Amino acid sequence: MEDEIQNTNRGSDLQVELVSPIYLKTSSGSKLLTNYSNLWSRLCNASTGKCTGYHSLAGGKTLFTNMRIGKFYVDVKDGYSSGRVSGKLEIFFK
Repeated sequence: MEDEIQNTNRGSDLQVELVSPIYLKTSSGSKLLTNYSNLWSRLCNASTGKCTGYHSLAGGKTLFTNMRIGKFYVDVKDGYSSGRVSGKLEIFFK
């Protein structure tokens, strides 16, 4: 999964939330995920390419604090070798 957000306020906190349903798609079909412990998210600056560290999405959301102004890509990584995760996410300014 990948999405982007424009942050116009220095020092903003950005919260990334998974929007149910989230699926694990494999060669044998799709499985509804209810345990997000194998999902992590990070923000990458579109101009510089620099990224935050990965934050766990185990609780369905994560908070990035004190972000700089700029355009960021939301990168979601999963720990599944047998398929890929698909779904939607929402981003909130806190």
